[in-house]
Amino acid sequence: MQPGHRVLDPAAPASVGKNLCALAVMTKAPRAGKVKTRLVPPLSPEEAAQLNVCFLRDTAAAIAKACGTSARGVGVYTPIGAEAAYIDLLPREFDLLPQLDGRNSETIRMSIADAIPIIAFATVPWVDRGLSKEARALRDWTITLVEFPRSVALGEPKRIAQQALYAACLAAQADNWDAMGSARVEPSTYEYASQLLRMLPTKTPVPDIAIDTDGEILFEWDRGPRYVFSVSVGRDGTLTFAGLFGYSKIHGTDHIHEALP
Repeated sequence: MQPGHRVLDPAAPASVGKNLCALAVMTKAPRAGKVKTRLVPPLSPEEAAQLNVCFLRDTAAAIAKACGTSARGVGVYTPIGAEAAYIDLLPREFDLLPQLDGRNSETIRMSIADAIPIIAFATVPWVDRGLSKEARALRDWTITLVEFPRSVALGEPKRIAQQALYAACLAAQADNWDAMGSARVEPSTYEYASQLLRMLPTKTPVPDIAIDTDGEILFEWDRGPRYVFSVSVGRDGTLTFAGLFGYSKIHGTDHIHEALP
């Protein structure tokens, strides 16, 4: 465990070099039930907190790389008293500055400016190019969840389907996930499958969701004898479908677009 970070106090300005620039990241201590709550469900509070940890590490690593010798990284954190939570999260050269309850962003900015002459904020919730492998992997699996609406108009079936899709893909992240040599699900496959779910009409019944041995995601609607429809989603967005409706059969391939094929 690395030593604790220096905690800045605007009332007693820090002694720093002339024209030193600070890059600050706004952060809340990653405690279960307190961060990334919009992802609960389908994530558990503990998983959401771990996701927050990954993105904070990613953003802090990007800031540290940008700082060089002419800038300093600062974690503007809340709540006061959570300093120990950042010991192994932020680079050791970072400073900490507490957020005070009731302060708006401009007041916080001025407070940091009292401690360090020049301040630039890095409030980046989603880093485009992750530096840490864990953050990149978790971003790939969850980026569509953040964009997935939770309004009543969306309908409960879609929410249930999204949760089922996430759970199925989470269990198939590595090759041989079923101990039978099956291929893992690629992040792009998950994203295309999630996109297809969002396109479905609100009242569409929840499909059965499974992972095929080739890593494709299978949606299947079984409405009884001779009424079955299935769609397999590939990693490049290819949709392979087949249906049986009484004595009528359909099958084919298409590619996912802005609207349903």
